[in-house]
Amino acid sequence: MNSRRILSIIMLLAAASPLAQALAQSSTQGGASPRTPAPKPAIATVGVRRVPKEEFEQRAAVAVAQFAQRNGGKDLPGEFRDLIRRQVLEGMIRIQLLAQEAARTNVTVDPLTAEQQMKQDPFFNPNGKYDESRFLAVKTTQPAAFNAARENVRSQLAARKLNEQLESRFAPADADLRASAMRTLTRATVQHLSLRRADINGGYPEPRELAVVNYYKSHQTEYLRVDRATVTVAFVNTPGISDSLRAVPAALQAWTSRMRSIADSLLAEIAKGRTFEEATAALGPRPGVVLAADNFPGYWQGSAAQSAAVFKTKPGEPLREPIPATEGFVLVRVDDVKPAHIAQIGEVSREIRNLLRRDARLNHALNEARAVYASLKDSLAGPGAKVRYAFADTARMAVGEPTADDVDHYYRGHLADYSTFDTKAGGIVARPLTEVQGEIRRHWIHEQRQTQARLLAEQVHRAWSAGKRDPAAEAKMESHEPAAAPVGADVDTGMVARALSDTLWKNGVPSGTGMLSLGRGWVVWQSLGKVDKVIPSFEQARPAIGAAMEARRRAEAEAGARKLYEKDPMRFGLGEVVHFVRAMSMPMDILNVKLTRAEVAKYRQDHIDRFSAPEEVRARHILISPKGPGPVADKAAHDKALALTARIKAGEDFGKLCRENSDDPATKDKGGDLGMFGRGAMLDAFEKAAFAMQPGDLTNEPVKTEVGYHIIRCEEHLPAILQPLDLVYTNVASECAQAKADTIAHLRADSLARVLRDPADGRRAAAKLGLQTLNLEYRRGEPTTITNVQAFFKGLDQVKPGQVMRQAFKVRGQGTWIAWVDSITPPTKPTWEEARNRAVDEYDRGASQRALDAKKAELDSLFAAGWSYDSLAALWNGPEVARDISPGRGIPGLGGSGAVDSVTFGTKATPAIALGEKSGWLDLPNGSTRLIVLSRPEPPKDQLGARLQNLRAAELERRLREYFAGLEKRYPVRILDAKLRETAVPGPAVGDLP
Repeated sequence: MNSRRILSIIMLLAAASPLAQALAQSSTQGGASPRTPAPKPAIATVGVRRVPKEEFEQRAAVAVAQFAQRNGGKDLPGEFRDLIRRQVLEGMIRIQLLAQEAARTNVTVDPLTAEQQMKQDPFFNPNGKYDESRFLAVKTTQPAAFNAARENVRSQLAARKLNEQLESRFAPADADLRASAMRTLTRATVQHLSLRRADINGGYPEPRELAVVNYYKSHQTEYLRVDRATVTVAFVNTPGISDSLRAVPAALQAWTSRMRSIADSLLAEIAKGRTFEEATAALGPRPGVVLAADNFPGYWQGSAAQSAAVFKTKPGEPLREPIPATEGFVLVRVDDVKPAHIAQIGEVSREIRNLLRRDARLNHALNEARAVYASLKDSLAGPGAKVRYAFADTARMAVGEPTADDVDHYYRGHLADYSTFDTKAGGIVARPLTEVQGEIRRHWIHEQRQTQARLLAEQVHRAWSAGKRDPAAEAKMESHEPAAAPVGADVDTGMVARALSDTLWKNGVPSGTGMLSLGRGWVVWQSLGKVDKVIPSFEQARPAIGAAMEARRRAEAEAGARKLYEKDPMRFGLGEVVHFVRAMSMPMDILNVKLTRAEVAKYRQDHIDRFSAPEEVRARHILISPKGPGPVADKAAHDKALALTARIKAGEDFGKLCRENSDDPATKDKGGDLGMFGRGAMLDAFEKAAFAMQPGDLTNEPVKTEVGYHIIRCEEHLPAILQPLDLVYTNVASECAQAKADTIAHLRADSLARVLRDPADGRRAAAKLGLQTLNLEYRRGEPTTITNVQAFFKGLDQVKPGQVMRQAFKVRGQGTWIAWVDSITPPTKPTWEEARNRAVDEYDRGASQRALDAKKAELDSLFAAGWSYDSLAALWNGPEVARDISPGRGIPGLGGSGAVDSVTFGTKATPAIALGEKSGWLDLPNGSTRLIVLSRPEPPKDQLGARLQNLRAAELERRLREYFAGLEKRYPVRILDAKLRETAVPGPAVGDLP
């Protein structure tokens, strides 16, 4: 609320005019010379003036009543009343400040103008008609009262005149406000071709664009799409059937017959010439439903023939018969049919590109590894051994089924496993054999297989140990005699060979014969002798290959980093070393901080969100989105929303209609329930409507937002809860004390920083005040990872040797810092050894950027060769569309608000690109993009006007607050009522006065 409105409200709230009061006082004296009346009690003094308590109470009562009426006539909590009363008093104080300042600065109103204002007073307008004779009579017969009233009016008019001058003087530039409002409110829809850093990591060659095209051409049959149709459906299932009747077959059959009859009659109307929309308007037809030959919605219960008929029906025609649904029937009109076809490249390019990337990643690593192996294999040759081994796998042992005697014998031998102590019986009780027979069977088979595998392995081990072979036994095992293996390498491939290898090489080259138990069987091995020179296979050399590849990668990175260094050594230079002193002003213990209740109350009010529960609403909604661009689709969505609103008002279930019709997939299955939400969580129009509703309210008209039309029903509306100060006083006071202690420490340091002339002054002052000092240094250009002190070092960078940093720097928990610079050591050129690590890090970080730049260059060459924007965008599953882009947001997933805003909305220096014009490449935090602005409509005039008004009022009030703060120093304000004095003014003075 601006100051002009504040003053006018305060003046209009007066219960009686100064003139009427003065005349009434005079009339009680019987026309005699008026005596100076005794001053009435004051609520506050402003300089030499007084704010009458009686007048304040009258105005405050009106303000409280108006605020209560605006909030539904509810009784206001006591603290709300205190706040309103304090705001009213602040307004009256401002009037007195303005009146005195007007007198001081010779802002006056002539007596004639004051008399013209007086003539409008009710005293001179009995029954609403001006009485000239009464005016002249008072002027001539009661000159003292008349003159006093006129001077009072002149003072108020002078205050109003000064206020108007101040508004003109402090009014923000309209052009700047409009530009800010336009920029804030304007939304744009952009089309973009984007390359994302997450997709292009530089670790392997990125697929070429022509490779994507060629793969698509050679694999088109893999991208066959089945028949697809877009239809409009209308559900015939109202009035619904209750759960109790649904459980009665005869009742359910009767209801189903009625629904079929209704559906048939509607189809008959359509056959006679009515449109599908006209015939089904009451049902709320749902357009845009997509059906695929292999994917029908869950509610569809039609036969195979009925489903196939969808794709044989001409667009614009309804199906000849109703389709059975999970509940009732569905009437269907076919709007579009797409026969089976090969998907366009734009639909599958992402899939193809990811496939080519995977192959490139795998093949690149494999090819590189094989190349390294070819260059290394001879050098990897060394001593080894040749080993044969055989594995007796328990899973391959055939043991048959246990006999009854086997089961009984096993049961008796393991009886303890099937017995427990029974507290009721007071002894051990065994589970009967019949109950555990299946479990015993499994255990018996497992043990027999283990035994058979061990016996088989022992049989082979005896033969091999005797220098013989046992072909029959070996045939029952997995026998292997691989090529010689180097010492330490896997003797063969597979899990068994890896487990065996760990044992074989423990004591150098193995010898003799041995057995090894594995979890799933037994391994028998025999050393066939040492081999002096063995070249490892590719798989055996994997560890060495990996180490060599890593070394090669490091060498490549170092070579690339060395080029960066040689191009510009100072890029990795050791920056100037700043030698500085930091003095810290620490806050006092909060227990020693003195607070008044007024300070605590003001702190609570300034941080009201931390000590109160915000206003919240719980609502349900049904969203009807237009099924395409243009006014026709918009009107269809609006009409459908209206029809659904009427059905809800007629008694139909909101949740059921939501599940059947809502276009919000996140809430439709929950009956449209949005849960509890506060202000700022929903779209503006939706929020405005929801917070104006009470529980049980339903919107009369659908609420339009950017995504469509909403039918809203309010379930709960919880007002903001402001906890009484007494209940939260301890918490508030603690925070307030800490803040005050920090502020005192900061003000002391800040004032000191402003008066210190040089470091010598700083040392003397620090010693005198007992400030802790530290001699420190830092190298300019080195990144500071502690974010909350980056601003400190940025400021220190501006300080020269022998100077004091003029701005004190507040650090939470560490007091306030002041600093001065003693000296600065010049920067030095680093040697390669000094720069190596930083240069390698920069080269590694640049891999993704180098790959991204290469891809941009490739696309630019294709643009130059005649490829269109749409053709190239199709190779990236695009072009993508970002809707409702607003300043400061950038492109979702890519960021870059600065770059995107500059071309989409323009800046003071550069205009936005024209609609349909392509931008150049924009480098964003998460990738690069080229965009086209599809639409950039200006915000609605009423919305723009409201934002302009709010911005203008907020900025004007901010400037006026500073002005009034100055006036209060010239004309000291003293509030005489203790409670009002302790009540803090929240935000701009009187800004919330109704």
